[in-house]
Amino acid sequence: MKNNNFKYEINKLWEDAYNWILMKHNASEKYINVVKYYELTKSIGSVWNLGEYKKLTSQYEKTILDYEEMLKKIDRIILNYSKKYSHIDSEIFMYNWVIHAFVNAVMENSNFYIDKQLNRNYSKEREEKNKKMICIFRELMEDADYSNFDNNLKVDRVDNKIIYSVKNIPLFSDILTLQKKEELWHGTTLFNAISIIQMDLLKSSNNISFNKNKIFFSDNVDDSISYGKRWSKNSEIVLFKFDLSNLNIYKREHTLVSREGNLYFIECDKLNIKDYLKEVYLVDLEGNVKKISMEKVEEIAKLKNKDCIAAIMAEKMLKEKGISLFHEFDKMSNIQNFNTINSENLRLYHSTSIENYKKILMDGIMKPCKIIKSDKFNYGKIFLSDDINYARNFGRGESAINKTNNYIMLEIDLTGYDVFVHYFPNEYFVIGDIKADAIKKIYRFENDKLIDTLDLEE
Repeated sequence: MKNNNFKYEINKLWEDAYNWILMKHNASEKYINVVKYYELTKSIGSVWNLGEYKKLTSQYEKTILDYEEMLKKIDRIILNYSKKYSHIDSEIFMYNWVIHAFVNAVMENSNFYIDKQLNRNYSKEREEKNKKMICIFRELMEDADYSNFDNNLKVDRVDNKIIYSVKNIPLFSDILTLQKKEELWHGTTLFNAISIIQMDLLKSSNNISFNKNKIFFSDNVDDSISYGKRWSKNSEIVLFKFDLSNLNIYKREHTLVSREGNLYFIECDKLNIKDYLKEVYLVDLEGNVKKISMEKVEEIAKLKNKDCIAAIMAEKMLKEKGISLFHEFDKMSNIQNFNTINSENLRLYHSTSIENYKKILMDGIMKPCKIIKSDKFNYGKIFLSDDINYARNFGRGESAINKTNNYIMLEIDLTGYDVFVHYFPNEYFVIGDIKADAIKKIYRFENDKLIDTLDLEE
């Protein structure tokens, strides 16, 4: 996405949120008045005829329930703004984080207003934190660097804390005092879980500076489920339960955003999970949680992946006939529409058929797509992903077309290359060739199962 488009959407969100606040305020005032009259009626009920009193209070109770349902519907409107205005692209990950935090702050404070007017208990501390979050959003909207969030981020070290601030307001801190935690959770989507299990590998998100070489966990199950759902609302979630007591564990404290649990991290790029894994749980689409085996996760994911492979095959067959599913993206082939990402020590994945891999070995280079036909955008580009399962889907599609279920996935060091961020989540591309010596690891899959790994750096 172009940066100025994102800036436009941020400003549009602010305008929509302002209109939403007016709508919520009007509904809240009506609700508050009804509740106050209801409480007054109860307090002077003795002066009423008993029958009239019961009839009146019954009417109030129904009206209050109707207003409460209406207020919930209004809240759902602003929660949908998070989906409407945010994008999964890692380059703007922190803007998405700010959007979600802003939306929740506006909604929460609108409900605190009701509590205050009705003399109910509420968190004044949370109200003040929400006000600061709204202030950050306002200032970012007016004056922000949309090309790189790091340029808006201030990092300070104070004693045993690393504090991350925006507009001089702290967002979160990394506490560098060792924590003692025996039981921690990590939630992810079903498809990501299958790659984590098969490859015995949990990776850090190195495309975000303040999360680089950190792998995060929670001490709360619901918190881990929420984290997994950030990446897909329509996927089963897999929960990994770990015993990390033998590792150095640190804590991240969010200053303004409330969490259901506490967030912890270990400092490493990759973790071999089988040394620390205690249990695996599956959360289905209805929210039911049940303990399952790793083999069962693979079995479920295999069934789900059939639809994904079928879609990739259909897309490729249509391309061969000169039909593009993404003709709107083809029109936006001007390279100026895409942002680059810092490629220093950046590792991305690319999967392909065994036949194509043999050509890479023979030629000493990875060659880009040279087929024009309808899909002009793909011409001259090599596509990669930071999501292992996403990258594997391309190999799965290639192998299905070739009527095999065998493919190769490459881990590539993109240092020195211009890496562009695609419109699609988790997807990147390089224009031109990539030398074979940039390949650092090779993963071979047969029947969609990892058979062996070759580490070219050892």
